[in-house]
Amino acid sequence: MKNQPFNKLLNALTKDELATLKSNYEFNEALFQNGLNPTDFGVVVKFFNPTGIGTWYLTELSPENIGFGLCHLQEFEFGYVCLDELAALRVRGGLSVEKDRYFSEKGIALSALSKKLKTKEHL
Repeated sequence: MKNQPFNKLLNALTKDELATLKSNYEFNEALFQNGLNPTDFGVVVKFFNPTGIGTWYLTELSPENIGFGLCHLQEFEFGYVCLDELAALRVRGGLSVEKDRYFSEKGIALSALSKKLKTKEHL
């Protein structure tokens, strides 16, 4: 068995968060395989750059540690992010991306979150 490198972001997830992210991925993957539209799941976790721009609101996580959600770098867009690469990223001062343990909007649908953020409501 291949040793997996340490991933601070994955280790910051609770068992319930990790299970939900993986379950959401499996559900939407099954829909996709059957030619159906994916479900607009609620946000499970928020990651952020503690020194500037960069916020990721995730609803799904594949077995390859690819997350799906709403990403905000320059613009808000739905997309994918590799959690292994995100965990390895170093920003100003040698800091790394962190999980927002106090994120208060868990469960809000991605589409609703996108509208809320685009109208400048802060989370």
